Amino acid sequence: MIAVLLLFLVFAVLQVVIYLYVRNIVQASAAAGARYAANQGVDYAAGGEHASALVRQGSSAAIARDLPCRGSPGLDVTGLPLAVVHCGGHLKSIFLPLGRVLSIDVTARVLKEG
Repeated sequence: MIAVLLLFLVFAVLQVVIYLYVRNIVQASAAAGARYAANQGVDYAAGGEHASALVRQGSSAAIARDLPCRGSPGLDVTGLPLAVVHCGGHLKSIFLPLGRVLSIDVTARVLKEG
């Protein structure tokens, strides 16, 4: 009985660690993608592609497919143009019966050059 409880505790701790690790990768990748898209002459959508490539490089192709990133134009409160990269989706649980219960939603904004 104690072994079963300890096993669930290990799975729970492992899931939290994996979630925080992947969230940090996605957050850093979205920020890098937004900085890339903010360069003069670079299309907004290229920032999303760049962020997706960084997520794939930092984790795996399956996670990058489950957490797609897209770049788009935006405006700040003063009307200045922004490069916006949004990454979001659901992360698979390592405890199989739970499925995709963990959500990651990250947005990065950077002032567009030029």
